[in-house]
Amino acid sequence: MRAVDRLRAGILRGLGSEELREKIERLREENAHSAAMERLFYRTFILCAVSALACVLVAVLYGINRRIVLPTGGADTTFTHTDDGAVVLENGTSSYSLLGEPLSFAEGTETLTAAGFNATLAAKNDAFCLALPENTRAENVHIENHYMDAQIFVTIDGMERSFLQAHPPERKGSVLLDAVYTAEDRALCLKLQLSDIYEIKSIWKKNILYIEFLPPAEAYAHRMVVQPLYEPEDEAEDGQPPAPELREAYAETLTQAAVLAEARGDDTHRIYNAASGGRERSEEELVHLLTRTGAEYYLGLALRNTADGAYGVGVLYNASYFINGTGNAAFAALFERNMVKALSTKAGEPKPCGETSILCRLRVPAAILTLGNFGNENERALLTDDRYRAMIADGVAGAFLEITE
Repeated sequence: MRAVDRLRAGILRGLGSEELREKIERLREENAHSAAMERLFYRTFILCAVSALACVLVAVLYGINRRIVLPTGGADTTFTHTDDGAVVLENGTSSYSLLGEPLSFAEGTETLTAAGFNATLAAKNDAFCLALPENTRAENVHIENHYMDAQIFVTIDGMERSFLQAHPPERKGSVLLDAVYTAEDRALCLKLQLSDIYEIKSIWKKNILYIEFLPPAEAYAHRMVVQPLYEPEDEAEDGQPPAPELREAYAETLTQAAVLAEARGDDTHRIYNAASGGRERSEEELVHLLTRTGAEYYLGLALRNTADGAYGVGVLYNASYFINGTGNAAFAALFERNMVKALSTKAGEPKPCGETSILCRLRVPAAILTLGNFGNENERALLTDDRYRAMIADGVAGAFLEITE
């Protein structure tokens, strides 16, 4: 029995060893497969990481040539222009600056002077960059375009002169000729003198004000000039200027009508006021405004001052030549029709202007719209009312929109 037991035990041990060897072999195969998969994963990961790093490096090298850097104390703030014209800000270093020396303060003066700018910067338009104090809010920044004088006024409430000196502004291009500042009661006012009439597009982010200068035709699809005419076009027809005690109200009516009409523009329609700045302009200045802005239309705003009791609107046009697309007569009639609708008043027949009229010297569709009779006491009361003036502006803007449809 003992021999038989030993034989049985040996057989069992033999069987167990074979099974164990099979299990070990299977485990070895599984481990080899896992190791191969792990090596494949790591190789794929490394390849993707190298590709991503290469893309980042290409993007950085490409972006260096599209940066505007404005010193802001510590790390510089960098403007990056995208292809769609947006401006993105990010942290950078001064080594990316392509503008050369910033605008610097001429010693002993209040004038910012140009000093060696690099004109090869790949920005779409000429520009001006200004750092603002950290606590500046949107309501603290005021920008006005005094286009008739080719000037931009920038006022920053709460900004000290020392901050401007410590953070000099920068510019690109030749549009900005000069910049002068004045320090007032906790406010800094900058007057930017431009080379000509330009529109502006401003972006403010992370306490950096970026102002881009745009040609008017690039900023707006349609442009028109309105001009208050303070002297009667034809004294025999329109009467003499009003009595001294009424002259201020007479002029204010025309001024406000033009100012309100200008404010009625939108993203594609721009109405320029030839009397912008509060003073009359010469004919030479008017022609320059029409030429520089590429204005498509001109509209003079006038008043009658007769004692015959007449009332209502009227219009003059140039009958001496025909303009293809929009004739002077049709242009004048359209504006008169819209004004009648806006004011609920009556209209007279469109009339040809005299040979000495400004209309005869303009080569765009042009008309002079008479807004009413200042000599008629009832109509004068309307013309000096702010709500009535707003309705006049609505009539001008409505006609402008209609003629460009």
